[in-house]
Amino acid sequence: MQALLQRWYQAGKQCSRLEQSFSWLLAALIALLLLHSFLGQFEPRSPYDIESGASGYSLDLHDYALVHHRQISMPLENASGLTYNAESKTLFMVLNRPEAIIELSLTGEVLRKITLRGFDDTEAISWIEGKQFVIAEEEHRQLQLVAIDEATLVIDKVEARTFVFPDHRRNNKGIEGVTFNRHTGQVYVALESKPMTVFNRTLFGGSASSQFAPLMHLPADSQSLIDLSGLQYVEENGNLLMLSHKSSRLIEVDMHGRLVSELPLRQPGQNGPEEIPQAEGVTIDEQGTIYVCSEPDLFYVYRPQAHEWRSLAAVID
Repeated sequence: MQALLQRWYQAGKQCSRLEQSFSWLLAALIALLLLHSFLGQFEPRSPYDIESGASGYSLDLHDYALVHHRQISMPLENASGLTYNAESKTLFMVLNRPEAIIELSLTGEVLRKITLRGFDDTEAISWIEGKQFVIAEEEHRQLQLVAIDEATLVIDKVEARTFVFPDHRRNNKGIEGVTFNRHTGQVYVALESKPMTVFNRTLFGGSASSQFAPLMHLPADSQSLIDLSGLQYVEENGNLLMLSHKSSRLIEVDMHGRLVSELPLRQPGQNGPEEIPQAEGVTIDEQGTIYVCSEPDLFYVYRPQAHEWRSLAAVID
C-alpha cells in the first residue's frame, strides 16, 4: 500500500511539473503574439499593398472644388471617356459616334485629333503605360488594346488586340468605364446598369487571367448612384473613383464597394450652382487634380482645397 501511495505521489509531482511547463509555454506564446501585434503597428507598409485601400486614407472628395471649366474649342458631340497620361502630361478623351480620340492639355485645349477606323460606340479609354491605351466599345462589350505615339493621327481596329467581355448582349447598357492598375497589371471595367457591376482581369504577365471576374456588384441607386458612366483607379490609395451622370455625382469606394467619400458635381449657373449635364469621363493626375468631361463638349477641373495631396512618392518615402 505504501508503495502504491509513493507511485501516486511521484505521478502527481510529474503532472504538476507538466502543468507548470505548459503554463510557462502558454504565457510565452501570448507575450510573443502581443509583441508581434505591437511591432506590427510600426511596420512600414509597401506601396504595392494598397490595392484594397490598405493605405488607410481617403481623397476626401468633399474637400474638392471646381477650379476651371470650359467648352472644348472644336465641334464635338459625344465626349465619352477621359484618361491622364503621366508621361506626356496630357489628357486623352474618347468620342463615340463619330469615333475618335482627342488629346487635350490639362486646361482643356485641343492638341490633336486621332481618327478611329473600324471602331464602334467607343465609350471609355485608359492609359496603360508608354504608348499603350485600352479603349472600350460599349455595345460590343469589347476592349481594344492600341498604341498611340506622338505622331499617331489614325488607328485602325485591325491593328488592335481585342479582349472580349463574357456578356455578349448588344445593348446600350454595356461598358461605360475602364481603368488600369499599374501595380497589379489589372484592368477594371464598369457596366453602366442592369446591373451596375465592376469586373477585373489581368492583362499582362505570366499570371494573366483569361476571363473577366466580378469585383463588386452595386444595386440600383447604390451609394447615391443610379448608373455608372466613368471609372478611375487611384494609385495613391488603391481606391476607385466612380462617376454617375444620372446622379451627377463622383464617389470614392474601396475595393469592396464601400463608400469612402463623395462629391456632388456642380457648375456655376445664373441661379446658383447647377448639375453638370452629362458627366461621362473621369481621371486623376499625380497631383490629385481630377478631370471630368461631359457631353457634348464640356470640360471640368477639380482640386483639393482643405488638405495637402499625398503623392505616391510621399507614400513610398
